[in-house]
Amino acid sequence: MLIKDGLTSVNRRGVSLVGIKNIEEIKRIISLYPDAYFELSYLSSEGELDELYPIIKGRVCSLHALSPKREFFPNLASKDKSVIDYSFNEVIKDAERALKFGADTITLHPGYLSDNLIPSSSASRLSILEKMNLDPFILHKKGSICNKEYIESKDYGEYFSRMKENALRLTAILERMGVYLALENLNPRAGYLLIHPDEIVKLAKEGSFYFTLDLGHLFITSILFNFDFLESVERVLNTKRVRNIHLHSNMSSREDEIYEDTHSSLDVNPNFPLKELIMLLSKFEGNLILETLYECERNMSLLYDMTFDYTDKGGTK
Repeated sequence: MLIKDGLTSVNRRGVSLVGIKNIEEIKRIISLYPDAYFELSYLSSEGELDELYPIIKGRVCSLHALSPKREFFPNLASKDKSVIDYSFNEVIKDAERALKFGADTITLHPGYLSDNLIPSSSASRLSILEKMNLDPFILHKKGSICNKEYIESKDYGEYFSRMKENALRLTAILERMGVYLALENLNPRAGYLLIHPDEIVKLAKEGSFYFTLDLGHLFITSILFNFDFLESVERVLNTKRVRNIHLHSNMSSREDEIYEDTHSSLDVNPNFPLKELIMLLSKFEGNLILETLYECERNMSLLYDMTFDYTDKGGTK
């Protein structure tokens, strides 16, 4: 099956398995929200996914690569052919699994400022990034938060360009399988790529890429680089290339110099413009996927209560 231009879903609402603790919670969510969808998590084991298959087959809209969990994430920016081969092979395996579950989209962290594979463990990943000699590009040492010079540097441009070329090749392969490759914007950490909305908009204009817009990550970046969060969300959504929207929040604050990607509940930060954001999202197509690490059922209630208001008034569901 060849993928045609345009989205096939309109605001399917759901939740990532990343914050769900057990099968009973999944069954409760299905009972409470019969039209809810799920995103397969990069933290799930193969055994867990096999156990969940009969319960959520046909209710999965996307897979967050790599799922099931592997020791390393793909890295499409590497100069090392073995790293690229691993990245392609593992994502293709995930595409086959996505189709088995009834999903048509794969969310992918597209690459890193490294020629190596990057550990999927967050602690190991941060440890490696802290050893990459990126000190000239680090504004805040905690979390290796980058400065603006990082995304304007020669090295960043070279790795980004290589990531783009490999993502284009992988996109074409997955398209022939009937799967969308959705590149995810990452939080503004030195060593990461695709962290600024201008990069997404520029890639989108080329017409070959699709995206997972992570709003928690974008919120941190907007605070760090001092740009308008809601305006940037709208700019990205106006590209019509967003497949998934990851919803979560954090306590990031410029005044307090907090830039943490905690994947917290939607209402944890009173400065996170949740109501305005939901109103904006109701005008665009794309899967609305909660990616909170806890309180998944409560966050589903928040999401459904807020999106129902706009649906009931003639918006999209």
